[in-house]
Amino acid sequence: PAPLPDGRGLIYGANPDTADVGLWWRPFRRGEPRRLTLGVGSYVEPRLSADGRSLVATLLELRQSLVSIPVRFDVGAQPRPLTDGYNGDLDPAVSPRTGEIVFSSSRSGNRNLWLVSADGTGARPLTAGNAIDERPAFSPDGQQVAFVSDRAGLRGVWIVPSAGGAPRRLATAQVLDTLSWSPDGKEILFSAPAGDLPGLFLVSTADGRLTRLATPGAAHSGVWSPRGDRIAYLNPVGGGKTQLEFVDPSGRSLPTELPDGGPLLGNGYLAWSPDARRLAAMAVPGSLETVIWIIEPKALEPVRPLAKLSRELRGRGLAWTADGQSILIGNSQSSSNIVLFTADP
Repeated sequence: PAPLPDGRGLIYGANPDTADVGLWWRPFRRGEPRRLTLGVGSYVEPRLSADGRSLVATLLELRQSLVSIPVRFDVGAQPRPLTDGYNGDLDPAVSPRTGEIVFSSSRSGNRNLWLVSADGTGARPLTAGNAIDERPAFSPDGQQVAFVSDRAGLRGVWIVPSAGGAPRRLATAQVLDTLSWSPDGKEILFSAPAGDLPGLFLVSTADGRLTRLATPGAAHSGVWSPRGDRIAYLNPVGGGKTQLEFVDPSGRSLPTELPDGGPLLGNGYLAWSPDARRLAAMAVPGSLETVIWIIEPKALEPVRPLAKLSRELRGRGLAWTADGQSILIGNSQSSSNIVLFTADP
């Protein structure tokens, strides 16, 4: 915050009704707060000059876009943007029925769910309001979208018809990352705190009943195979390492069938291919490059790197296209600048 030298009020950064932090002026006596900035980006650390006629702030800009990466190893995978990056697009998921993409976006000023066609055109809102709606996942029949939201004041799992309609809350839970439907559509898998470590939970789509899925160790980022026979998840084993693990629907450990247990997947994401033969895995390891792997345990080369992103780019969200030919990710690129505002003479 930066108080005006004449005592008339205070300039500060806040986002009471948008996804981005703007600069606001609040009078000390009477009057409502007034927003001073518009547009994409967050303004932080405002500082006023001694005479109150100039203001300096840091503008943080995040270009968040949906990116398509073909699953090809012969010529190299070249990422192709589906959206322009100026609307805060993350967390893609693909309808198994129509190939449409649902994603979270701040293009309306709030982080809600949007739908686009498979080529990234024809964007239209699926949810609205000032809640944070994120991590969407299509049901196996494509008729419903599950998502994580803090609407109604509590974080939890919600469902909305993919054709549009009123969302309904399934369960209140401190969801840590992604959602994944069981192949029969009767349950949704997610991770949440389980004591000192994360664990996997199931919520019934019929009545919202929550049950813990026992795993041999800590577990997060769980995804259910379309065949229904196994669940892949990530296990933070300590020492900054995170490994891929498999269990059956009862929580019984299954062998990974991978050399050395597979790649390390810090801050990772997982996604099964539509035919359940391959698993895409994205590692987002701190300051290192984001790496996307294709894992096929029965293949001659069971683990292959598909793409590496530059250190300035950070992936969030991972999905296969309906035809199994490409991978979709949400991609963030951040930058910052010093901005000077001066009062009119």
